[in-house]
Amino acid sequence: MELPLGIRFLFLTQCLHAAKILFYVPTLSYSHIAFNSKLADLLASKGHNVTMLIPRIDPAVKTHVAKLAKVLPVNLAMDDHIFANTLWNNPGPFDDSSPLNPKITLKLVRVASLFCEACKMQATDFTLANKLLEEDFDIGVVEQYDSCGFGIFETLGIQNIVWLSATGVFRPQPHVLGVEHPLSYVPELFGFFDDTMNFFQRLENFLIAQATGFIHSSVSRVSETNSFQAAYHNSTTRFPDLLDVSRRVDTVLVNSLPLIDFPMPTSTDIHGIGGITVSRDAPPLDPEWQTIADFSTRVDSGWSLLDQSRRLRTCQN
Repeated sequence: MELPLGIRFLFLTQCLHAAKILFYVPTLSYSHIAFNSKLADLLASKGHNVTMLIPRIDPAVKTHVAKLAKVLPVNLAMDDHIFANTLWNNPGPFDDSSPLNPKITLKLVRVASLFCEACKMQATDFTLANKLLEEDFDIGVVEQYDSCGFGIFETLGIQNIVWLSATGVFRPQPHVLGVEHPLSYVPELFGFFDDTMNFFQRLENFLIAQATGFIHSSVSRVSETNSFQAAYHNSTTRFPDLLDVSRRVDTVLVNSLPLIDFPMPTSTDIHGIGGITVSRDAPPLDPEWQTIADFSTRVDSGWSLLDQSRRLRTCQN
């Protein structure tokens, strides 16, 4: 019996030879670029032909992080600072960061709108599309926060799609595989709860899901679908809704481990790959970090680095 593509992707190094893989990675933040780059390099190190298509929504974010995969940055006709100023400038240092806070909701809508604007430019970049068509990619890999990658894959005729999450699983991902996450005990990705919620926490969890779901679908995906349909309106067949394209996803890879994650319904097509990009052979520390480490007074005590790059803008961003 043939293994599902999701399983074959996990064992790609044994099952395929020189597969042509396209990663779609907008410059949301350095941490997302780094995660995708490490995964791309892992595949490239096994002999696969890996290309990272990186639309530069935020030009300040470093793009050439991958050492083995081919990096193809795409410049966009957008203000260089508009995305960073929108994403990283919170309404106030003491404001509630919940998506139910109208200020945060508006911020997320603005971020989604910028992704839509960037997607419209990519949908009409036929020179780029023709260049990528020549590569004849076998597999497309895209992250969970934007739907534009699905449109790119559709224009390139890529049928095998892997949906990544550099964080925890995002509810639209299992949804397209027919798996629903009960909001009574599965915390939303943007929520602040665990799996033991009281009634009011469940209600807030539900409302957060509605707010983020509306932004992801009605604001982002619908607009990006319209951009591709307008760009390819002369085609013999109507360009599909990006939701329908996402339903062709073969597997979802999540940067987490089921053993330490919250309990939730799952599928054989959803795989936790937490730690897969961690190198077994730790490289030497940069001089500045080595200086900090040298100040440790006890050899056996060690020290810890708390990475908050998902919530705070780091120097590499």
